[in-house]
Amino acid sequence: MDRERGAMGSKVPEEKPPGMEGTLVEKSKPKRWPGFFIAIEGADGTGKSTLAARLAEALGACEVHEPQTPGLAPAIRQGLAGDLPLDAWELMALFVAERICNLHTVILPKLRDGGIVIADRYVRTTLVYQGLALGHGSLDGEWMRSACSRWPEPDLTFVLDLDPRLALARSTHDGRDIDPVDADTFLQDCVRMGFRRGDTLGPTIVLSAEMEVADLVKIAMVEVERRVSAESPDEGARA
Repeated sequence: MDRERGAMGSKVPEEKPPGMEGTLVEKSKPKRWPGFFIAIEGADGTGKSTLAARLAEALGACEVHEPQTPGLAPAIRQGLAGDLPLDAWELMALFVAERICNLHTVILPKLRDGGIVIADRYVRTTLVYQGLALGHGSLDGEWMRSACSRWPEPDLTFVLDLDPRLALARSTHDGRDIDPVDADTFLQDCVRMGFRRGDTLGPTIVLSAEMEVADLVKIAMVEVERRVSAESPDEGARA
């Protein structure tokens, strides 16, 4: 990896905390709410759910994850497990419905009230995993991209990056059920590259998931506090 360019080829500061692999800075849209919206992304086994929970606790934030909506979550889980005969389009449609529910019942109301919201998985997950289905010709790419473009971008996204073989070892050690998709290292290498790509929404920071959770939380806290301070009217006036 070109250290000057960072994980995705975008220019990053020369001095970075250990574990911060790169900063993918994209032009953000004007603020649409007084709150702060964080997304945590990454493949299975990278520890994103643990980071989301710890960061939410440290920030006093509202944490959301998918699937969690009653009525939709069981069908999504059964579809992912292969217990419900859903094709890629039907599964994508359920995820779209799930995200719409989350947005309008939890995420947007909290942000409009000035709260901090942390999403354990968001748009990048959809683009990566459903993009793989698109590559196999089982999903309409225009429909998928249209759906993703309708969702508001986070104020900051953290992507946890880890070698799929280490992620698989973690999952096995934790006693999780391992399906053939998780054990397919070639496919998981593709998933990893997908998460590291720069076609995401809003500012993104790639972090090494080999770090201790406590250290990841510290880095994330510094970045969130720095950006929240920069957006504060008082800070802007002093600047």
